[in-house]
Amino acid sequence: MTTQELKAILLAEHKRDVKLMGIGYAIIAIGALILLGLIIWLFSLLNVSFSSVTEQFAGDAAGTPLYVKIVFPIACLIAAGYAWWNFRKIQKRPETIEEFVKYIENGKRVVTIRDSKIYRIKLPLIVVNYHTGVVQMFGVAFEGVSKAFLLPVPFAYTDQVKDLLNENS
Repeated sequence: MTTQELKAILLAEHKRDVKLMGIGYAIIAIGALILLGLIIWLFSLLNVSFSSVTEQFAGDAAGTPLYVKIVFPIACLIAAGYAWWNFRKIQKRPETIEEFVKYIENGKRVVTIRDSKIYRIKLPLIVVNYHTGVVQMFGVAFEGVSKAFLLPVPFAYTDQVKDLLNENS
């Protein structure tokens, strides 16, 4: 396997990883919208306003409690910010792949190779948690380089990539 083949394989797996992550976040967003719709439908079915429910939990008739006004929106913003940060981090991966291939072409010595599996789509059902969208990630560190590379590698090319990396160790 040449470094150009490795680069093409890593970029193809990167595209698959981005697609799986998008599907996972879309499932989360659809589930949240369905849950929100069910809550609104339940309130309208029972002829109950949201402020009367929060007054009962807060114990006062002064209005909506502070945690509803501040904590819930902040939690929603943090969750959306995490998803955005994750997508931005993954969108920079092609440059990381370029840098990784340059280190291999320059003959940098590989110090560690670590592989792990990440499940991009998780469905927490009542009895069973369903995990799918498996992406195999290789963590590679080069000698004299402070940056560690975490890159997706297809399962079919695991042995070939390890052989190529072991040539540089």
